[in-house]
Amino acid sequence: MNVLSIRQLPGVATAVLLLAGLVAGPVQAQQGTVAGQVTDKANQQPVAGAQVLIGGTSLQARSSREGRYTITNVPAGQLSVQVRLIGYATATQPVTVAAGQTATLDFALTGAAVPLDAIIVSATGQEQLKREIGNTVGTIDAAKLTQEAAPMNAADLLNSRVPGVEVMQSGGTTGTGSRIRIRGATSLSLRNEPIIVVDGVRVDNVPNADRKTGNRWKS
Repeated sequence: MNVLSIRQLPGVATAVLLLAGLVAGPVQAQQGTVAGQVTDKANQQPVAGAQVLIGGTSLQARSSREGRYTITNVPAGQLSVQVRLIGYATATQPVTVAAGQTATLDFALTGAAVPLDAIIVSATGQEQLKREIGNTVGTIDAAKLTQEAAPMNAADLLNSRVPGVEVMQSGGTTGTGSRIRIRGATSLSLRNEPIIVVDGVRVDNVPNADRKTGNRWKS
């Protein structure tokens, strides 16, 4: 019969913890912190909600109400920091991060009536440059369309305006909603309605749905 001695386990656990400490120590010693403040160049007021990104990494942060931001666990070395915010021109500055130290980097943003880079807000609320998205992004100029031929509703505004987007009536009853399909139906059992976000708010686009119960109306 094989017998395992329990008394040896604490020693093994201690060795594992020591090894983990030896590995984590040098890694943490090679990292630093980038902190600073984002302000408006015109009036020197703090800018809140600006997206601060470390180039070449996935590290990012948002400026607070006081315009301050802090990004930890930044690799040591020469890096590029970029700040984005709708209504302002994108700003980029180099920074040198020393291991175990905090590098201070402030930004003064310049207002831009027309953004130099188009920014897309995804369904999750993340802001991303249009040229960095792998998906096709369609644009509808509603102001121009209303001057040429005034649409009766939002369905008329979307229908046949973007390749792959189809708007269909959900039923023959007056007042029923419309179905939106992007590149046709993709599932036989799940809903095929796309996610719709208007000004950052997700819209309920279930056709013929009872908003209280979530059940579909019976025709």
